[in-house]
Amino acid sequence: MRNTLPLFLALLSLFHLSISTNLSIIIKPKAHKLHLKTTSSISIDLIHREYSPLSPFYNSSKTRSELLQNAALRSVSRSKRLPLRDFGGTNVIPSIGDGSYLMRFYIGTPSIHTWAVVDTGSDLLWLQCSPCTRYRCFPHDAPLFDPKKSSTYKTLSCHSRPCTSVHLGHSDCRKSKPCVYDYMYLDGTRTIGELARDSIHFGGQTVSFHKSVFGCGFQNTGDFTRQESGIVGLGPGPLSLVSQLGHEIGHKFSYCLVPFFSNYTSKLKFGEDADISKSLGVVSTPFVTDGYPYYILNLEGITIGQKMVKLINEGSDSGGGNIVIDSGSTLTYLTSGFYKKVEALVREAIGIKPIKNPPKPYTLCFAHGHFASLIKKNLNHFMFHFKGADVYMKPDQNLFVQNLLFRNMPNLFCFAMVPIDRELSIYGDMAQINFQVEYDLKARKLSFSPTDCTNQ
Repeated sequence: MRNTLPLFLALLSLFHLSISTNLSIIIKPKAHKLHLKTTSSISIDLIHREYSPLSPFYNSSKTRSELLQNAALRSVSRSKRLPLRDFGGTNVIPSIGDGSYLMRFYIGTPSIHTWAVVDTGSDLLWLQCSPCTRYRCFPHDAPLFDPKKSSTYKTLSCHSRPCTSVHLGHSDCRKSKPCVYDYMYLDGTRTIGELARDSIHFGGQTVSFHKSVFGCGFQNTGDFTRQESGIVGLGPGPLSLVSQLGHEIGHKFSYCLVPFFSNYTSKLKFGEDADISKSLGVVSTPFVTDGYPYYILNLEGITIGQKMVKLINEGSDSGGGNIVIDSGSTLTYLTSGFYKKVEALVREAIGIKPIKNPPKPYTLCFAHGHFASLIKKNLNHFMFHFKGADVYMKPDQNLFVQNLLFRNMPNLFCFAMVPIDRELSIYGDMAQINFQVEYDLKARKLSFSPTDCTNQ
């Protein structure tokens, strides 16, 4: 570093250095332009598929109650795809692209833009490519990415490191055959194509990764809409976006989710801006993966008021994990026996009778004109106890889905946690609203910092 510093200072005397708002460093010499990209800090908009007017799926004719109910039912569908501890060691992936948040990205040279689901429970970044007939792929309105039209597209061989780093399904590796992947999700969704590299831009044309590995799918099936094209996997596996960027972003990413129907946009961050180690109130807990493409935490219990319900560590035989943190599930799912104890304490703390036969998927709902103020007073201490990290929930923000319309009851409040008959619980995205949540893959820890995400 001492030897290169004088040269760097000399270069600065010849160039004007400026930092653009979209986090690219641009060096501008007097005679011509030279663009030097940096990936040290990147911020990308996360668009909620139901609630945001920016979403290609947003339906302005639907009421808020209808949108909330749609999100809850989609969350149930997603939870059913979570496997038990063993999924056979095959290439069957436990998550699927019905997540809550979308991101827009650009691919190729010249680039085309597309929408994809952001998924912390999936490893591969893939999209539907051309040629792709309606008999071999799901219907899609926007133009498909055609690798033949991209000057920077390069197919990877069977013997390339990305191809051999993970199990991608059957591949014919005689001679110099291309790397063929075959990913199947638990609900039957499947993508078959070739593994390749190309230039990918996120959030615009100025932040780019020129050798990103992705799956170019030529045979795809699944329950996708006509506007979305694939999945951006943020899981811990070697082919996820965050693992590919690796040291360029310090092996870190974070997101900050704004309240539902907010006029502001949630943010996904990589690199320096993702680091919350110096934030006020930050707490950290280790995560394990157990060979899965998602992040598993150790939940020790939940405190409601002055009483704590302890959770027997069902994951102790496999590294201590018992709850998946998920960016795609609106609700939080607790194992059945544990949930019953939590619900009993919530009922006790609130002190009023819930309605009978609440709308599915909820099991605890209240109809009360002043319920928002009631829960702030009676349920003002609700805390998740993760290993080494206590995370405080705000009752009006993280615990109840508000203002549902059911049986002519316009002000229904439903508890945003439900039971699940599975070994693993799921920590949903409503519980993460107004938290900066950081994933540190190198340190294998996850951190929470209470934040006003509308100011990000």
